[in-house]
Amino acid sequence: MSANRSSLSVALALAMLLVAAACSSEPEPAATDVGTPDVTTAGDLATSANESATPADVTEVSGGCMIGVDSAIVTCDEDQILVESNGLPSHEMMVGIAAGAWNGQWPDAQDFNGSNAFVIPATIDLADDPALTVMNVAGVTANGIPFFFPHAPGRAGSDDCIELPDVWVRDGECLRDPVAVGEMDDCGGHTGRGDDYHYHAEPTCLIDQLEDGAIVGYMLDGVPIYAEPLPGSVEYEGCSGWISPDGVLHHAFQDTYPYLTDCMLGEFAEGPRTQGADVYTGGLDAPRLGEITGFGEGEDGCHTMTFADGNQLTHCH
Repeated sequence: MSANRSSLSVALALAMLLVAAACSSEPEPAATDVGTPDVTTAGDLATSANESATPADVTEVSGGCMIGVDSAIVTCDEDQILVESNGLPSHEMMVGIAAGAWNGQWPDAQDFNGSNAFVIPATIDLADDPALTVMNVAGVTANGIPFFFPHAPGRAGSDDCIELPDVWVRDGECLRDPVAVGEMDDCGGHTGRGDDYHYHAEPTCLIDQLEDGAIVGYMLDGVPIYAEPLPGSVEYEGCSGWISPDGVLHHAFQDTYPYLTDCMLGEFAEGPRTQGADVYTGGLDAPRLGEITGFGEGEDGCHTMTFADGNQLTHCH
């Protein structure tokens, strides 16, 4: 009887050892990354031959909601970034546009509010094929001013035409670089056909108003814009983009074409419409006038533009 009890004890001990061994060999459950924002991507973004990252949620990883200045009101939530403004900056406009480079348009207030505000997605949804958009609003800056791609309409056959593949233009027109021909003022902007002041190049006067490292603006696809690449960033594979060590996809200004970017990395909706001019507001002598050296608004609401040769033009909206 004692022998049977001894055998039973040995058997139970062996069974317990086998169970313990089996449990210790089971794999541990995979760790869950709870810190990665929910972002739709077209795969990992290659940042170098041996590195990859995914773009991050703009409002959470890019320093928070953009700080609006001047008339701009910026509202951020988990779905979108809403930017409203009157379309006019507090900095000087038009001064520095080269002789003969003024298009004859005068800046006027815009109604970028309500249903005509800038609506930016809070998360970047990368497109399978980056979109080359040429004539439309491409983004918005912290003062509520539209940012355009580095193209403007020109006369077909002109020396300043740019050859871009697979881009539609109207008959008799071409695309050209308005920055290269002196159409931008000292702050990186000029006025468009809708009397809308907008930037094509680095908005230097706006950047002077902002804190170092602040978000300067957003592209319509949600990619944030900075004055310089974020520390440690490497070039992204398309659209002159950058990506930081912690995966923030962004754009930064540069001195040469395309000055910021000439294509859209993510999915986007059309930007707001300008108010447009009732009539052509340009002076008939605009093409032959000298460099713009002064621009101001009088108490009557009329604007006066001064040129290097001393001539002045006045316009009342």
